[in-house]
Amino acid sequence: MKSRVSFPSGKSAAGLKAAWRPSLRSLVKKGAPDRVQCANRLPRLLQTACRLPSLLDRSPSTAHNPVKVRDAAPAPVRGEGPVLESIRSGGKVPICISVINMKGGVGKTTVTALLGRYAARNLGRNVLAVDLDPQANLSQAFMGDRYRQFLRDREPSIVEIFKGFRPPTASSGSSSRLDVDDIVVSRTILGGPNLQLVPSRFDFSDQLIDSIRTDQRVLAGLIAANFQDKDLVLIDCAPTESILTRVAYQASRYVLVPVRPEYFATIGFPLLHDSLEDFRNKNRGHAIDVTGILINNSSYHYSGNRGGPERDRSVQEIRDAAADNDWHVFEHQMPFSRGFSKIMRGDFVHPGDAWLFNHFAKEFFQRLGWE
Repeated sequence: MKSRVSFPSGKSAAGLKAAWRPSLRSLVKKGAPDRVQCANRLPRLLQTACRLPSLLDRSPSTAHNPVKVRDAAPAPVRGEGPVLESIRSGGKVPICISVINMKGGVGKTTVTALLGRYAARNLGRNVLAVDLDPQANLSQAFMGDRYRQFLRDREPSIVEIFKGFRPPTASSGSSSRLDVDDIVVSRTILGGPNLQLVPSRFDFSDQLIDSIRTDQRVLAGLIAANFQDKDLVLIDCAPTESILTRVAYQASRYVLVPVRPEYFATIGFPLLHDSLEDFRNKNRGHAIDVTGILINNSSYHYSGNRGGPERDRSVQEIRDAAADNDWHVFEHQMPFSRGFSKIMRGDFVHPGDAWLFNHFAKEFFQRLGWE
């Protein structure tokens, strides 16, 4: 069955044809080089003109997004900043950043959580965090004890976003349409109402493995259709090259790379570089860049073991590898602090040196043009 075509200002195809007829007659009377050829092309020309408005209005993100969307947001306007892109007042789009490293244990989840908290509480920004890691550590940090109840109640998560529906439950007779408001955790421990979460579950990777073909554009479509009111979207990524990596890339404009100064610290850099290059080659219209490298010193105590020559050697290797890839290295580093684990539990009493993270956070958001 042919789909109906929409026309601007309520005009029909016949109305547009009638409106165009005088100008076309004038063209022919003025001596077009080939009146017969002009007449033969008229039907195709009219058909294209009638279809153009509806083709322009068609959104590629919603075409592949099975989730029920919110009311349409104002048309997005890309902002400008001193180094990266910031957001103008008025029409806006969120800045989407994936926190990623192909090497595990570098503090991706902690960095994602603390940047989200800083933006929400210190800058008053509207932030969405997306847990794209099957380990679900970010979800546990943001939800605390509620996460156990979340699992028991089998509430929808990123898993259902990829499925495209909500499966039957004990109180429902069949699968149901997935509403985006059912997925989002609207209030989190670390950021209050300004910091929301799309949670993950431990069976996330199993669900993707069982899927015949996962659509890499699902998360990007979800953000485009439902979260244009956000200022910042932070995606906590799994430490492996997989379909989840491509999902994060499709949704992101920038990539932030935390790294520990230790032996084999840069082992993930070539993998990340090749992964990004491969993605760019396959997605020519998609701009994605590394916003910077964050050196995470949480393995070394300022008053005790500072790492010595091994740490200094590793830091230099990180800087050299970043320079080879033309990647920025942030001046401020993530300090050692026992307070980070307390904060991640929602305990903000005596955070120790964890407050020093704010120096990096301020530098990071200055690079976005926000500070």
